[in-house]
Amino acid sequence: MDRPTRQPEQRAPGERTSSGGALIVHPLYQHTVHAQPEPLAFWECVPDDLLHRIAARLRDGAALARLRRVSRRCCRIASSDDLWRDLCIEKFNCASDSPPPVPWAELYAWNVELFRRLVHQSVEEAVRAALQRATRAPVQLPGYGFAFA
Repeated sequence: MDRPTRQPEQRAPGERTSSGGALIVHPLYQHTVHAQPEPLAFWECVPDDLLHRIAARLRDGAALARLRRVSRRCCRIASSDDLWRDLCIEKFNCASDSPPPVPWAELYAWNVELFRRLVHQSVEEAVRAALQRATRAPVQLPGYGFAFA
């Protein structure tokens, strides 16, 4: 007894799933299969002042820098000097009475790097002190050509 062979289904280009199989669509919604998806244009619909308010709600420089990479328009808005000034004042207590000699975004980046280095240095000193207390001997940390007494 011969088994009936299964014929491959005829599929339109939009009737495939991500796994490669056929997409099962109810007959009432079959007309939607061939329709192209609407392009996502969210950022183009948002007015500049609302986008500026959204950017002002981002409370760290990394998030604001990521917003710069979304589009040219977002880059222009996220590069606004007043947004970076507010971040500098909030995070690093910078004086706002006189503008800095560099843009506020650069001042923010400089302060972040300075803070990172200070934290790294204080952690390194704490490790060195703990090792000295534990061994009662001068400690040589990797990357330094001399021993710390």
